[in-house]
Amino acid sequence: MQWIGVVGSCGPTADMQSITVPQVGSEDLKYILKGAEVYALELEYGLQNSTFAKYATQPQGGGTGSIDKSLSLLFSAKLGGNVSGTENYLELVGSRLNSLTLSVKAGDLLRCKVQLQGKAIPVPFTSSPIGSGSFATDPATNPWAFYDGGTNPVTIGAVNPDVKDFTVTFERNLERLHVVGQSQQKFIPPKQRRISGQFTILWEDTNQYTNLTSDTGVAITWVLKSATSTLTLTGCKIHKLDDFSFTPTDIVVEKYSFVALTASLT
Repeated sequence: MQWIGVVGSCGPTADMQSITVPQVGSEDLKYILKGAEVYALELEYGLQNSTFAKYATQPQGGGTGSIDKSLSLLFSAKLGGNVSGTENYLELVGSRLNSLTLSVKAGDLLRCKVQLQGKAIPVPFTSSPIGSGSFATDPATNPWAFYDGGTNPVTIGAVNPDVKDFTVTFERNLERLHVVGQSQQKFIPPKQRRISGQFTILWEDTNQYTNLTSDTGVAITWVLKSATSTLTLTGCKIHKLDDFSFTPTDIVVEKYSFVALTASLT
């Protein structure tokens, strides 16, 4: 098993998508049957490495460590209390990352929010599922913060603006494929990869507004952690000015939305 990061929240969900069967002559349902099972999990964590995020960011064809491979996610919790409770294991099997959002803002951790879709979440159990394998090891390193990318870690085109916040989202548009004869999905292939984001910068020049109005394509790079991890977005178009407010009490900032053609995370 591999370590994900400093997990702040983990929320599994299950939906049996019940088939309800009415009957003529009765105001109530006659039967309720199990339908096509749907399992998902939402996860928020602070990054200590980029390994898990690459399952969403990297293009198809990357093999192990990319969207090409399904994965199982395992965590445990003590049922009955942290002191005297019994450790139970929860597992999402046959899963892929459907969406991932990386975000950072001044004064905060670099955060990652993930939505996974999977084949099943078995009933929590008390025996270790690892067998002859081993659990993930906490690297005991600090989670990445807003200053770990160095001075001006975001480059847009040929300039390094002063960035207040930056967010990028990867949508992998998984398709749950159920087939006749099986209540659980058989396949969960990724389809289109879509990359979009937003950033807020101090108003110090007209570079990004020029890129917006001239429909200029730019490359955007974001150093998540110096000498360790960089996100490169290519073919980006800044397509919307979301905020450019002038008030007597606030510093003027520009907030833009963008879309990208391709991306790679190291």
